[in-house]
Amino acid sequence: MEEGALISGVRGIDWAANGVVYIGRGPGGIIADRLDGSDVEVVVEINTGEVGEVAAEPQLLPGGEWLMFGLRREGQTWSQADIVVQHLGSGERRTLISGGAGARYAASGHLLYAHDHDLFAAPFDPATLEVGNGVRVLENIAMVSRADIGGAQYAVSDNGTLVYLEREQPLLLKPSWLGRNGADRERIGEPVDQATSMSLSPDGTRYLVTANAQLIVERLGTGVRQVLPTGDFPSADSPAVWTPDSAEIVYEARDGHLYRIPADGSGRPRPVGTPAGHRHPMAWTADGDLLFTEIDQQSVYAIGLQDEEPQPVLVRDFQDGLYGVAMSPDRRWMAYTSSGSGESSEIWIQQLPGGRHVQVSATGGTFPVWAQDGRELYFVGDVDGEQTVMAVSFAGGDLSRPQPPRPLFAAHDLLVGGIYGGFDVADDGRFLALEKPYDLPPERHIRVVLNWFEELNALVPPIR
Repeated sequence: MEEGALISGVRGIDWAANGVVYIGRGPGGIIADRLDGSDVEVVVEINTGEVGEVAAEPQLLPGGEWLMFGLRREGQTWSQADIVVQHLGSGERRTLISGGAGARYAASGHLLYAHDHDLFAAPFDPATLEVGNGVRVLENIAMVSRADIGGAQYAVSDNGTLVYLEREQPLLLKPSWLGRNGADRERIGEPVDQATSMSLSPDGTRYLVTANAQLIVERLGTGVRQVLPTGDFPSADSPAVWTPDSAEIVYEARDGHLYRIPADGSGRPRPVGTPAGHRHPMAWTADGDLLFTEIDQQSVYAIGLQDEEPQPVLVRDFQDGLYGVAMSPDRRWMAYTSSGSGESSEIWIQQLPGGRHVQVSATGGTFPVWAQDGRELYFVGDVDGEQTVMAVSFAGGDLSRPQPPRPLFAAHDLLVGGIYGGFDVADDGRFLALEKPYDLPPERHIRVVLNWFEELNALVPPIR
């Protein structure tokens, strides 16, 4: 590979003692780069069909014959994955541990791995591949939650220095109604941990929260909450959108595909007819087509739920991507966030199809949301360094003539803004948002433990 070349989709790297760099590529298996200008070589091929395997975090074991890595199958978390070794000559593969991730061989003679945020150690002989029983040796280490990446946030040196990142503590967000001035708040449901977005159903009877790779639907006024059954399908990842009839929810899964699932939990997910590509569902056109952005967030596309080939709706040269797409209630105007000016992210609107682009915000903005009657557009802006919900009206009801934005209320204690946003607007003008707790979780720390092998050998004697 040429010097300075980029490799996408990296899922762990090991610069081995033999001078070869082994790179986990998820569904692309594991490749080897010899750093001599030659082409990279696929050294581990995996089954990406119905099994949906993903490979990550390779490490060449002492002796240079066996490559160890994590292998997750569709429907599994990384704590349910296998830690395997594969012979680089014969291709023989063996399973060392079932139910772990982030495996590393330590010079103390141990196989280290993570399971549900705990670090385990098992006696291990890399020459014979004999492995003993795993013992929990450390609690509450951070693990990457995304199922397509995996990873445990720790490292250990050959001289016994351990470094790890503490696990993130729960951040419980409270679904609440807010008045137009941000006051008159009313809690409407139990707190949700690690939520990333929320939205009202078009019929106004339910709301959706995406949190911890789950789709959570609650019926307003009842407190009845349901986690939609993704089953063996990939877990849901933010963002997600209601269908216009409120019957289904379309979401981006962690395998890069789009899926649709009944909002009442009565059925299993079905794939939307598009190839994988990390597509973020955003809104719907008047023709019932789904608007989405690609992972590079440089364009907006439209596709029918039964179609195969998406059609471009908006293609521009944006400096920092395009996201936060919202359609007006009459489905004629599209609002979006982007740096069309080449500077800060701003709110823009465009009449479809092919109308001119009109800038709405002036000093930055993210996550546009339309009023139910289409007379106002809301977004998150900055007022004196503080996140603020802003409102824009239109002269004479003409959406091509936006008026200067007006601040409504400070949003420092709400989950708002970003790519996916955290609030919506009901037909009575109230805002539905996620309130942050008064006491935020404590900051995480990176911990360093010197001479850790002494403690480790006492807890888990190595194979002699």
